[in-house]
Order: sequence, then C-alpha cells, then structure tokens
Amino acid sequence: MDAKVVAQQIFEALGGNENIISLVYCATRLRFVLNDDSVVDENKLAQITEVTGTFRTGGQYQIILGMGKVKLAHDELIQLIDSAQQEVAPESLNPVQKAVKVISDLVSKN
Repeated sequence: MDAKVVAQQIFEALGGNENIISLVYCATRLRFVLNDDSVVDENKLAQITEVTGTFRTGGQYQIILGMGKVKLAHDELIQLIDSAQQEVAPESLNPVQKAVKVISDLVSKN
C-alpha cells in the first residue's frame, strides 16, 4: 500500500480542508467529522482498493481500511489536513461533533 497515495485520494474524496473538521483513527477505521457529508464522493472512495467500506454514524464519517493500513493512512492524512482547519469554532459544531473534536485533539497531542 502506498499510504501517501491512499491518503491523497481519501482527502480529495472527502472534500479536502474545506470539509474536514477533524480526524481520529481506531484499529481498523479512520473517523472523520465533516462539515458536510453530502460533499463526499462515494464513487471515488469505492475505487480506492484499500477502502473496504464506509459509513456514517454518531456524527462521524468512517472509512474502513483494516489493521496495519489505518495508521499509515492516518499519518499521511494528518500532514494533508490544514492545521488551521482543525481549529474550528466550537459553537459551529453539534454536540457529537464537539465530543469527537475533543477526543481528536487529545489523541493528536499524544
């Protein structure tokens, strides 16, 4: 897997810095909070071989990559995401997005 290429493709399919509020990951998934889910290019994501699934839940847009791939993609995506974009005004987020943003901020500082 070329993590840099996969990260760039995901970044573009999600709408880039204008749409990505925050990003965290777990064992198998990238978990995004987005400004607008309707911007996501589902067809583009489906064409990425490493992406085994996507879904929305609890204010998050999740992309399944699998163990061993998710951390590599996350590390490349963090470099693409504009740090200024991550500093979103808290009042513009719904309660679930606020909670995810707090967790994302904590994880990214460790």
